This record gives sequence, C-alpha cells and structure tokens, in this order.
Amino acid sequence: RERLRTEGPLPELRERLGPRSGWTMERVGEVVDLDNLSDWLLSVLFCGTRDLSQGTLVHDPSRAGPKWFWIGWDYDMSFGRLDGELGSSDSLHMNWLFGPAPGPETEARKIILQHLFTTSEPFRQDFARRFVRARDSLVTAGFLDETLSDYERAAAAHGITDVRYQSLARTFLTRRPEILTQQLRLHLTADLP
Repeated sequence: RERLRTEGPLPELRERLGPRSGWTMERVGEVVDLDNLSDWLLSVLFCGTRDLSQGTLVHDPSRAGPKWFWIGWDYDMSFGRLDGELGSSDSLHMNWLFGPAPGPETEARKIILQHLFTTSEPFRQDFARRFVRARDSLVTAGFLDETLSDYERAAAAHGITDVRYQSLARTFLTRRPEILTQQLRLHLTADLP
C-alpha cells in the first residue's frame, strides 16, 4: 500500500498534472488541493514571511479528493523585519507570485499559482473571495489582541522578558491587510472592497 510521503514527489506531480496548456482550475483541482494551496498563500501573505519556499509538498494516497497538498511551517521570517524597520509594504510576495523566475522554475506552488492567476478567472475570483473573507473576519483587532497576548504569555513562560517584537508585530499586522488589498487589486485586476 502506498503511504504518505514528502520526498521526491515533484516530478510525479508534474506528470499527473500533464502539459500546462491543459491546466484549468478544475483539472489542477483534481490533483492538487487548491483550498490548501490558497490557504498557504494567504498565510504567507498575511504573515509576510520572507521564506517563500517554506513548507513541504506531500502526497497522501489515502486522502479523499486531491492527493497533493502542502504543509506550511517555518514562519520565523515573518512580520516584516523585526529589527525595527517594518517591511509591510514590500513587494517580495507579488514579485515572487507574478514575476518571472530568475532561472529554471522548480517551486510547484509558484508554477501552479502563476498559471491559474494568469489564465483562470474563476480561480482569481475564488482567491479574491478568500482574501476578503480572511481580511475582514480573521485579521481583526480582537484576533490580534488574543494572538499577541498568547505570544506574550508564551514568552513569559519561557523566561523571555524582551517583548519589543509585540509592538512591531502589531503594527505590521495592522497595516498588512490594506497593503495586500492594494497590491492584489493591481495584480489580480480584481475589484476588492
């Protein structure tokens, strides 16, 4: 019986997807968990992680529906630059997502997302809806207060007394939704409220 695996599936994923000319949202969604892929992208966009290759591609033959998905981790390079200079308005993510690859492209998420954002109006609309829902119902003042309080309690439990990052993270996360809205309006040519 085939088992969950994380090593070496990229060539097989490419083979299962077939030629890019046939990549519709429906076709890609038969192979790749597009909900998971969109959620991963939203998480790195809102967190502003600078490590865009974080996480791993997983193939799980026991899953119902699409068998290919990503597990995100390693968000330690998030919330802009925590050395006192906020990176909340940078264009790193939009350049990665919509810009040309500097060499041969090997990052499956970028290949799939670029293709779907470029060729699939249903995917662009679906992602825009997901973004607005996350922006308006998840990244709220209450969420920030609760999350940052949890971080402060965790720091205290581990004997960490320097919590200057709290105000930097709060500022970053408070500004981030509007900056992303502006960037996505431009790149998705979407009418985001």
